[in-house]
Amino acid sequence: MRIDLIADVPPKPTLAERKQPSDATRARDRARYARLFDFSYDAILVADSTGRIADANARAAEFFGYEVDEMPGLALADVVSGADGNLLHILTSNSASGRHTLLQAYGLRRNATFFPAEIAVAHLDEASGQLAFFIRDITVRRQAQELLRTEHQAIQGLPAGLVVVDLEGRIVFVNPAAASLWGGRHVEAFLGKSLCDLLDDTRVVEDLLRAAQSGPTVWTGRVTAKREDGARFNAMVRATRNLNADGHVAGALLLVYETRKL
Repeated sequence: MRIDLIADVPPKPTLAERKQPSDATRARDRARYARLFDFSYDAILVADSTGRIADANARAAEFFGYEVDEMPGLALADVVSGADGNLLHILTSNSASGRHTLLQAYGLRRNATFFPAEIAVAHLDEASGQLAFFIRDITVRRQAQELLRTEHQAIQGLPAGLVVVDLEGRIVFVNPAAASLWGGRHVEAFLGKSLCDLLDDTRVVEDLLRAAQSGPTVWTGRVTAKREDGARFNAMVRATRNLNADGHVAGALLLVYETRKL
């Protein structure tokens, strides 16, 4: 499976004048970092420049289906699909210049199943050339993206016109079918317009917006709509409230069907 390089983060400037910590402070920090390593939400792998895993945390073992003590010695390619020598060359080159790398790849479990992953790679130790891999399972995110893509395609291909307006009746979205109903060639031309610009009777707009704000009741009615060229057409409109991410009413969703021309 393909690995996509989605970001190459430039190095941060170093501060040569920075005061070096004492041995006691370093020992305390190592203990603190060890706890962060063990209890990190992300899976963490430490590997050398050849791609051989030197260490892994419990989260990594959980992700890939191994015991923690089974992971050292594995090749990076055993757990990241497509992690070949070319990728390692890129990662080591980036790390040598102090750059971080962000990848989208597929994790490979012990049982030969895959999961989509986002992997941040950082230089860990200059002397050994070790790299740290911070791995996040993005299965849920990917499923949500696929669902959104499917919903978008369904809306774009809907034969009925779909118009979304805010609480003031301003248009925030139309699908291609709605643009075609009103004689427009581009959906962008409708954005920001008032719904009153599309319908003859402004009282209809007031009624359906009031219905959308008062509850989940679907408002249904016949309307006379007007195209940009002045032509009129009859349409059936079904309107319901549109909720934002917080569950508050943000406007109305209108499904529009042309019935017959005047």
